[in-house]
Amino acid sequence: MAPKATCSVTVEEFNEFCREGRLAGTKGNRKAVLILKRHLEQAGFVPCETNFAPSGRRLFVIFVCIFVAYFVALAALLRGQALGLLLLAVGPILRGWQAMRKGTPLAVYGVRKDTEMLPGQGKDPAKENGEKARPTVILCAHYDSAFVFFPFSGSPIKGIFSVFGAVVLSGLLSEVVHPIVGVAFLWLVLGSFGLSFLFGNAAVGADDNASGVFAVLECLRRFGHQPGVNIVPVFFNLEEFGLIGSRAWVRRLRRKTEGIQGLKVDQKHAYVINFDCVGRGRRVFISGSRELRERLLATKAAKALEATRTWLYPSDHLVFRSPWKAVSFVRADRFWALDLRWVHSRRDVPTEIRLEYIAEIATIVEEFVQDLAVQYGS
Repeated sequence: MAPKATCSVTVEEFNEFCREGRLAGTKGNRKAVLILKRHLEQAGFVPCETNFAPSGRRLFVIFVCIFVAYFVALAALLRGQALGLLLLAVGPILRGWQAMRKGTPLAVYGVRKDTEMLPGQGKDPAKENGEKARPTVILCAHYDSAFVFFPFSGSPIKGIFSVFGAVVLSGLLSEVVHPIVGVAFLWLVLGSFGLSFLFGNAAVGADDNASGVFAVLECLRRFGHQPGVNIVPVFFNLEEFGLIGSRAWVRRLRRKTEGIQGLKVDQKHAYVINFDCVGRGRRVFISGSRELRERLLATKAAKALEATRTWLYPSDHLVFRSPWKAVSFVRADRFWALDLRWVHSRRDVPTEIRLEYIAEIATIVEEFVQDLAVQYGS
């Protein structure tokens, strides 16, 4: 059995971050940005943020075009049921557009204080001195949260089956009772999902994903300035809308002409470790790049915790494709796809979070980073 890990994160710090929901575009989301920047400064990093480049007018046109195209496609495929599925998407679309117009950051990240703060021109001190290039470890987590009405709260698999079940039941009601009853049922059920994004912000998202945020902060406090390794902390926004923040951040990071202020990363020597729902559940799962996953599982801390691999997990690490090496940590009692029953619901509260679980994850990553420093000759 693994020894109990001690977490530097305090209950007060965690509760402060979880005082209200953090759906992108809301007051709670904007407050979270200020808290994250304060923690980055305390950890010895310069806090920065990445914002949307297009103007509000252009964004409005983009979203209207997506909205219309979505409706036309569904109308052609599903006819009478198209409006029901349209209602499912209208909430996230309108809320996402509102978030963009209000200047909601795509991501909040930190850079070393000795870094030259030019877009795409961050310098590696080792390279400048003619030494061996340092590896980069990107520690990331999304900080936005979402609340959706039953039956869409819970694990991703449960949500998918809920949509499928609603469509099937609507068809049965249309055949057995009356077509209007079946269509009205679908509109009601699927419309509740869209309305939850427009008006519902009741979930404080303690596990999804304040736990991931504080896993990054715990890592920074332990080895944020590990000699020989460039540590990059980044907190993504709009993950609940389809990994929008991480997608945009990665695209800009790869652009030679624009880039991201203060960062210049060699993808071949970069390791991305994402944390998503790591504060509840006895078991530790790692999903993503095989090479990085197996290295993490080979650490003494991971073996002591009996950490195991799992199949595809839907989180921000998925946008880091080859040659990036990216994984995501998640915890559950049995199996993540069926066991995260509290996600996106009012049951995802701070009192259910085990801070020592966050510390255990940080211990695995700390051991990996130390091994990485040795590998690169630091």
